Amino acid sequence: MLARTGADHRVPQPHGAEQGALQDQLGDASRWETAGAAWDSGCAVTPQEFYFSDLCHAPGWKTGGWTRWGLTDPVPRPCPECVTEAIPLLTIASAEWDPRN
Repeated sequence: MLARTGADHRVPQPHGAEQGALQDQLGDASRWETAGAAWDSGCAVTPQEFYFSDLCHAPGWKTGGWTRWGLTDPVPRPCPECVTEAIPLLTIASAEWDPRN
């Protein structure tokens, strides 16, 4: 339930994606051949990488989730509009490093 803030236009409205909208698209590449040069440029990336980097994200607000990680650190996620670094609003540690706690 969303809190009443007096500025309801600034509070994100829930709009859940139906489970069927986020199906696995890798089984039938003909469904996304319309990606054109982004995909059909000699298959520079694997179908899985293309799917995870360009196709699998539904538009809109997200709650929870996580960014993809490289070997030791999160993979940078630039804004698709202005190419600035996207910084997580909240990061929660998975362990407590202070042995006294």
